[in-house]
Order: sequence, then structure tokens, then C-alpha cells
Amino acid sequence: MPNRLVCVAILIFWTIAAGALFTRDLLPNYLLGPPPDLRTISHSEQAEGPTRWAILAIDEGKKTSLRAVGQITTETKRKRDGWVRMTSQAWLDSGELLRGTSPETVHGERIGVIGACEIDTSGNLQNFRVSVRLDEQSKQEFLSLEGRLKKDTLEIMTRGPIPMLNGTQTLPYQPRGIVQNSLGPLDRMPGLQVGQTWETQVISPLTGAVQSCRVEVVGTEHIIWGSTPVMTMKVVTKMSPLSATTWVRPDGLVLRQEVPLPSRMKLILDRMPDDTDSPSPSATEATRR
Repeated sequence: MPNRLVCVAILIFWTIAAGALFTRDLLPNYLLGPPPDLRTISHSEQAEGPTRWAILAIDEGKKTSLRAVGQITTETKRKRDGWVRMTSQAWLDSGELLRGTSPETVHGERIGVIGACEIDTSGNLQNFRVSVRLDEQSKQEFLSLEGRLKKDTLEIMTRGPIPMLNGTQTLPYQPRGIVQNSLGPLDRMPGLQVGQTWETQVISPLTGAVQSCRVEVVGTEHIIWGSTPVMTMKVVTKMSPLSATTWVRPDGLVLRQEVPLPSRMKLILDRMPDDTDSPSPSATEATRR
């Protein structure tokens, strides 16, 4: 049996180790509020009518070279039965998107990306649909993803132009979990605090991929939005092997989202201010070109 000094040393070491584990794993959950979920997002106070976003492309290593490649319109509507329907309509100019790359084309097509999801009164996603059309005006779908909640899983059916894209997959679904279309930005993310982490599902309509991602509020950062700097919460979504960044105003308004593409290119989804805000210089100038 060890002597008294050894027992005291073991007790001190155990206390320090237990305290470190508590501080790292448990204490943040007590100090931080719960992270945003689909219920808090869908039931948050939102302006009536659509929100418009400029889609800007930037090549890695050319951070001063922004070019407008499309636009997104998002809208949230509450139904009489308490359900919420969130929609997005995006178009991309393929010629501008591919400018300066090896598959560059002289004449671009306006690719359409349509998304919609329905959330029940408890804040759970019940279904979603995302479709890609090679011609924005055409009703013919090039690629589609359709998901439905079945108990505690999402059943996702994919239909594409080649057999390897066709199929059905199931993913675990946490209660009130967020499922986000990368070309359908969320309008609001209320209640953010530095240090919060959560899991989310991200749909990439241009590739047909759906993956589980880890999200973290990593800190605060000033960005230029409108004519003045704005302090934002910086939210990083880790999508192996890439990561996406979202900048959210402290009141929960999502201002900007950076979406990486596999071709060393990034898309910046820049919220276009309404009449009460001054326009974003980067989005306005690029959109006029």
C-alpha cells in the first residue's frame, strides 16, 4: 500500500485532471447559451418579403479580383398552420463563373438552382428539395436532391444525368437540426456566442453531395458592409477537406457567406441591403459590370 505522501500526490493529480476535463468539456455548455437550431432560425423575427444576395466569384490568390456571377433571392413564409417554408432561387452565369479557368466558355448559360424546405411547428425539418437547371428559364432538371424526415433519419434521393449520381442515402437527424443549401443562405442565425459548436448537414447543389459538418463560432471580425465597418460573429463550417465561413451581425442578421469550390475558387454570397441600409460597395460595383 502506498504511503500517505504518494496518496496525497495521486489525489492532487486526479483533482487537477478532473478540473481540466470539466473546464474543457462541461463548463462551456453552462457558460454559453444553446447554439442556433432550425426552430430558433425559422421562428426568429424576419423582415417581410424577399432578401437578395449578390454572388461574387474570387480566385484563390486574387483576393482583390471580385466578379459578379449571379444572384440569389431567399424568402421565409409562415403558414396558417404554424409551419414555415423557406425558399431560395439562384442563378449563375457559367461564362463568368469559369472565366480564366481551363473550361472557360465564350458564351455562358444562366444556371438555375431552386431550393425549398418545410419546417413544422416544433422546429424540425420535414422535407426539402433542391434542383439544378442548366437553363434558368427551363423546367427541365439536370440534377435534383429530395429529402424527407423519417423518424430520426433523413432519407435523401438524388437524381442526376449519370447513373452514379442516382441513388438514396440516409443520414442521422438531430432534433431541430439545420440542413443548409450552400446556395441558399440562411437569413438569420440568432443567439450566437463565441465558442458555440454544433453539427449541421450541408447540401452542395453543384456537386450533388450532402455531408455532415462541424460548425463553430470562432470569434469576432470587422467586415465592410455598406459604407462602414460592421462587427460580426465569424462562423466556420468545416466541410472536409474545405471550410466555409459565414459573417453574422450580433443581432443575428447574416451578412455574408464564403463558399469554397473544388477548383480553387470561392463564391461570396453578399447580402444586398434594403432601403434602410447603404449598399455594399463590393456587391454593387461588381453587379453593375
